[in-house]
Amino acid sequence: LAELVARLRAAELVAVDTETTSADPMRAELVGMSFAVEDDRAAYLPFGHRYIGVPEQLPADLVLRELKPILEDPAVRKVGQNIKYDMLVLARHGIGLAGVVFDTMVASYLIDPSKRAHNLDQIALDFLDHRCIPFEEVVGRRRGVETFAEASLEQAGPYACEDADVTRLAHRVLAQRIEDLGLRELMDSVELPLVPVLMRMEMRGVAVD
Repeated sequence: LAELVARLRAAELVAVDTETTSADPMRAELVGMSFAVEDDRAAYLPFGHRYIGVPEQLPADLVLRELKPILEDPAVRKVGQNIKYDMLVLARHGIGLAGVVFDTMVASYLIDPSKRAHNLDQIALDFLDHRCIPFEEVVGRRRGVETFAEASLEQAGPYACEDADVTRLAHRVLAQRIEDLGLRELMDSVELPLVPVLMRMEMRGVAVD
């Protein structure tokens, strides 16, 4: 953990991803986090896996306490896929994610709004010619695993690391495409600043009469 924190602090760009128990960020429990600071190499920090025979994990409060200063530091540049989700989950754990300079999902949408899907699997196929590990291979009824918390570390680790690695690799390609299409100002001045606004709206909720 100490070594990873030092690497994150020194990195020019950090890809961040959370692994949780639900697609609903207001209900999701944090299971682990993955990071990538260089090509084809990533790290997964598991702290919420629970199943019979699970190896010992670092306590969640220790991990989050060590990561909090970096995650909240605007000088540490970060990229994510659908980063609003991660912002919501982390906010519920007392961490205000800052320093986000790029969201691959938002970029994919700006490049081609008519595309049916902008998830990481589709982005990897379209822009990196890479097929990601299917989520169903890690979690699903076929494997008898209900949530990511029950996924074995042997399978969860590669899946989570790939998420961070692919996000960082996709950032390079998508950022250049955004530049080539003249969408940089729209991305930086409208779309990215809107993400934390929407995040706060979702946390606050709306009253319905």
